[in-house]
Amino acid sequence: MSVISIFQTHCDNLVNTLTIDINNFKNLEDDKQRIKILYDHARSVTLPLSKTSKSYENAIKYKTNGNKYYEKKDLDRAVDSYNSAMVACPHNTDKERELLAVSLANRSAVLLEKELITQCLDDINYLLNLGTYPKHLEHKVLLRKAKCCLILGQYNEGISTIKLAIASLEKANLTPENKKSKLTEINSLLDELKLKSNDANLELVPQLKSNLQTFTPNFKYPAVNDFVDFDEDQTQGRFATAKRDIEPGSIVAEEDPHCLAISITTCTRNCSNCTKSILNPIPCGSCVYTVFCSKNCMKESKCHEIECKITHSLYESGASINCIMALRIITQKPFGDFWNKKDSLGKPISSDRIYHGSDYERLYNLCTHSSMRPKGEFVHYSFMAIYLLRLLKLTNYFPYDTKDDQLTEEECFIGGLILRHLQILQFNAHELSELRNMKVVNENELNYYTCHLGGAVYPTLALFNHSCEPGVIRYNKGKKMVLRAIKLIRAGEVIYDNYGPVYSVEDTNSRINSLIERYWFQCQCVACRNNWPLFNNMSDHELRLICKKCKATNSMSKYADVPMYNCWRCNTSNGIMPVLMKLMNLDRMTQDAEKSFITGNFEKSIVLYCEILKLYYKYLAPPFPDLVKVQQRMRTCMLHDGNKELQYKAPNRLPEQLMIENLL
Repeated sequence: MSVISIFQTHCDNLVNTLTIDINNFKNLEDDKQRIKILYDHARSVTLPLSKTSKSYENAIKYKTNGNKYYEKKDLDRAVDSYNSAMVACPHNTDKERELLAVSLANRSAVLLEKELITQCLDDINYLLNLGTYPKHLEHKVLLRKAKCCLILGQYNEGISTIKLAIASLEKANLTPENKKSKLTEINSLLDELKLKSNDANLELVPQLKSNLQTFTPNFKYPAVNDFVDFDEDQTQGRFATAKRDIEPGSIVAEEDPHCLAISITTCTRNCSNCTKSILNPIPCGSCVYTVFCSKNCMKESKCHEIECKITHSLYESGASINCIMALRIITQKPFGDFWNKKDSLGKPISSDRIYHGSDYERLYNLCTHSSMRPKGEFVHYSFMAIYLLRLLKLTNYFPYDTKDDQLTEEECFIGGLILRHLQILQFNAHELSELRNMKVVNENELNYYTCHLGGAVYPTLALFNHSCEPGVIRYNKGKKMVLRAIKLIRAGEVIYDNYGPVYSVEDTNSRINSLIERYWFQCQCVACRNNWPLFNNMSDHELRLICKKCKATNSMSKYADVPMYNCWRCNTSNGIMPVLMKLMNLDRMTQDAEKSFITGNFEKSIVLYCEILKLYYKYLAPPFPDLVKVQQRMRTCMLHDGNKELQYKAPNRLPEQLMIENLL
């Protein structure tokens, strides 16, 4: 059986052998009761467990491959092989820890040759802290560290390191002639460091100021800008609104996740704690599915101290990102934090209480659509939750010894929370992503794509409702999610996010059906209500003019030879020529913006596109093709402000004839 199917098969087997009345099961009092009723039945199927994939023999093979690639100067493959060696290497014996250190030292040499100086220095510092690198080789890494310090301008640190290298040279297994040669090299580097350090009053280069819009946190909702408010009604539930006009390009929200998880496909390329792209990962000592970008991130990741023992079973079972997060919401906090809240969960929260995304009660209160959930789904979700609970009981999370054949009140409570998390995450989780370069690029194609790294839940951003004509774009900066406006959002208007379907590339019926299937609501956005056309069906000859009095949309031909028109709604007379003159002035600005965009100057492009959008929304109403093009350009520019793989190369020139559907 494929490991990818283990989790699903486990749950299906339990459902197929169930004898209780499903209709009555749905009407149980709460999630905790569902866990209690099904727990013993779930135990009738053996919990599928996976052993660690750490292997000293595999680590030796990877390290040997890395050496061969390095000899051939295939540096990228050499780094990948040394990474694999470190991830595969156990940390239990002196022999294993020495292999880890040697693989790390070899990787640092490749990184220096690739001119990745900061990463090389990080590796060497990590290596020296390990204390398991052979002493007779230590002078080599100390000399390498001093070279890094020289390049980075850390001259005093470099001088201190050189002195250690000289002392370490006494332990080296070198002939007198080779030792003399190495000492000459070390002293030459020392002289250069001393010369540089004497010039201690060098003028520092001032840092450039960011072009990003100012973000002033809202007092009650710190994750959103001060111009955002939230409202609630029976039709839309909770939703975000604009307290004043929000200009295109403005930062609407910035939020750290309540919880995140990296997927199995990229878990050795991105930090498990901060999502940072890593070329030189620090692997967990016990599992092969968790790496960190630094010792600090490893220290911060308290949840992995709990999960490490079950990580192999969790990942190799094929459990979804939502399942991993449903458990991690628990493991990232001590048991007592939840147990102390058991009597307050689900009760109304004071309106004066600040809305922090890290606040568990805020996450707990996100929508589950439990009243709409099919009866059979509760059974399946309950078995998923019990599977995760049984894995959790194999760890030291609970403050007492656990037994698989016993379910305590505390365990039942935690199982009920996991079940609720599964329901919440179905509708409120967001994807984590970064830009990566294509391995093979054709002349008329983009050289990058958006890679999905995993999932996260942002309790404040979950309050933003969907529209197929959204007002914001979202992207990740580190593990933070950023929302920025891509249109003029007027005071009092709802600020809409987008859950996937966009009006310009997917027809109305398809959008409505996919949203019903995925999110269980029928979209009533303006694009769906008015059946807006796809981009390819929009007319280039139509002007959708906004009445200066009532703001109604009036459609006219660009070539209509009339100076005035009367609004169809309020009969107010509006002049056409002033609008046409303003739009004509956009031609030069659009040309400048497109030139900047094509040549990869995204910061300048954003400024110009924002000005274009302001004028569009002042005089014209969507949809029209030029607006779609500019908004898509804005999306592309803003994505380049977000996460990128470590060695990402932004396009210095985009294909000029790139079709809009390739950008959407």
